[in-house]
Amino acid sequence: MAPKVMKKASPGRLLKQPLRHRFFALRHGESKANVAKIIISDPKVGTKKYGLTKAGRAAVKRTGARFIKSASSRVVIVSSDFARARETAQVFAKTLRKAGLRCPVQLSTALRERRFGSLEGGSDSRYNEVWSKDRRNAAARPFGAESAKELEDVVFVVAGRGTQASSTQIFVPILISATFINVIINGPSMNVY
Repeated sequence: MAPKVMKKASPGRLLKQPLRHRFFALRHGESKANVAKIIISDPKVGTKKYGLTKAGRAAVKRTGARFIKSASSRVVIVSSDFARARETAQVFAKTLRKAGLRCPVQLSTALRERRFGSLEGGSDSRYNEVWSKDRRNAAARPFGAESAKELEDVVFVVAGRGTQASSTQIFVPILISATFINVIINGPSMNVY
C-alpha cells in the first residue's frame, strides 16, 4: 500500500488565519499492522511496534522521489510518533535530503492514530463500522473511539501551528493515518474512500 500524497485540502471549516505554507497529507507506508490486518491505535503499542514493512519503505522512497519535483528548498515534516508514521517520516526525509533539500522532522503526539477503543488489536475490517457511525454523527464515540470531530480539531491545531511557525514558504508534509486524511478532505462527517 503506497503512501498517498494529497496536494489539496478542503477542510470542513476555515482556519482563523490563512495558511502561509503548502501542506501535504501523507499517509504512512504499508505497516506490519496493515499486513496483519489488525487495528493498532494504542500509543503504548503503536509507538514501539508495527513499523513499516520492506514494501512500505520502498513505497515511501518512491513517493519521496515524486514529491521532490514539487518541493521548495525547505521542507518541514510533522509526523505522529507512532512507529509506522515515524519510520515513514525518516525514510521520506532521507530521500529528500539526498536530493539536497533541508528537511527537519518534528514528531507530534497530537497526530497519533485515532484511538479505536474496544476495537484495539482486533480486525481492521471493523474500521468501516466506525466510519459509518462517523458519517451519521461526527461527535459519536463508537466502541469508545475518539470522535471524528476531535480529529478535525487536531488537524486545525496542527495546521494553525504550522502557519505561525515561519513567514518563509515551506512545504509541510504531515504524516498521518487514513482517518485523518478523510477528515481533512471531507470534514468530520467524512465519506470514506
